[in-house]
Amino acid sequence: MKQFLITVVFLFITSIAFSQKKIDGFLGIKLGSDKESVIKAITLRGGELDVENTKSTNVTFRNVKVGANNAFGLIVKFINGKAFQASFLFSPTSDSKLISFYNQFVEDLDAVYGKGDSFKRFTSPYEDGDGYELTAIKAEKAEFNTFYDDKSAEPTKNMISVRITSGMNVNLLYQDGVLIQEAINAQNEQNRSDF
Repeated sequence: MKQFLITVVFLFITSIAFSQKKIDGFLGIKLGSDKESVIKAITLRGGELDVENTKSTNVTFRNVKVGANNAFGLIVKFINGKAFQASFLFSPTSDSKLISFYNQFVEDLDAVYGKGDSFKRFTSPYEDGDGYELTAIKAEKAEFNTFYDDKSAEPTKNMISVRITSGMNVNLLYQDGVLIQEAINAQNEQNRSDF
């Protein structure tokens, strides 16, 4: 009987662990995709290409539907022609709903990718639960962040983060672990080229 219970518990835990979605893209678009594929996929979803703010290293969109929410902005960045980062910006219907709006994103991501690593950090004179959380966020004296990674042992993990910005928005960020390192290396090389 004891062996049977251990087996059932093990199978339950295993099924939960392996039912988590792998972090390999956003909106059904694989990280590492080329610019044309990203533009086509986002515009087919109703996103509007922002030509004025699109450059050789990034593509910018407005009004991109993500779940039940509309991102007022999306920037997809590229290195060597491959998408390495997608950054969505969402605005709640009012500032007073900002924290619950953020918490809903965390719940949705937890359901898909497993429990994320969340933290809140406040700087004096503010603290969690004091009733001044929104004032602290606006003053850049509070941080709300949750991180998700692909749980591999590799140092270059794919990741997702969701955070509240001081502009009273929610930022949802997807990154390819290998390509982001390429982008960082390229930026460092460019920064050092003047020396």
